[in-house]
Amino acid sequence: MLYKTDFWKNGEVKKYNFEFDSRCPGSSYIPQIEAALESINNSLLQQKDCTWAFLGDERELKEAKRYLFWTSLNTNEVGAGKQIPVLIQTGDGKYYVSETTTGEQTKKSEPHKGEKYIAVFEQITSRIEYKKFLKADAQYSSLTEAYDAYVKALADQKYDAVRAPQTSAP
Repeated sequence: MLYKTDFWKNGEVKKYNFEFDSRCPGSSYIPQIEAALESINNSLLQQKDCTWAFLGDERELKEAKRYLFWTSLNTNEVGAGKQIPVLIQTGDGKYYVSETTTGEQTKKSEPHKGEKYIAVFEQITSRIEYKKFLKADAQYSSLTEAYDAYVKALADQKYDAVRAPQTSAP
């Protein structure tokens, strides 16, 4: 997906640690990723209200160091500080089902600088932190197997509150 975008082809992100979160307001990267999604049929990233994030470090130039985190939940509705199940695909084609804690982040650049949004995980400040979500006992050989495991994890009663976020009464 990323490889189809102009910002990837022109090398713009090959200089730093990157994070492209689908909930980030006014991101210049998200519209390009969404445009690339239009050429794909039946992607999890196209599901209504899902949240996804691509992240990694291009300085290492290793595909295994790139990650896609996905959840069927709208993290802005779930709120910050909530544990949620996630499906993770690594750049080398491995799949994992794990759990993250949602985190409030602040848009750092214009437009929408200073605007808050809820990311699929709390702030990750180090490249090494990505790996803490990749557990060998939760690795799957295909997207179908990983998705089935994700659906099973999401059905766990510990996620009841995030599956149906409470709205305040008027």
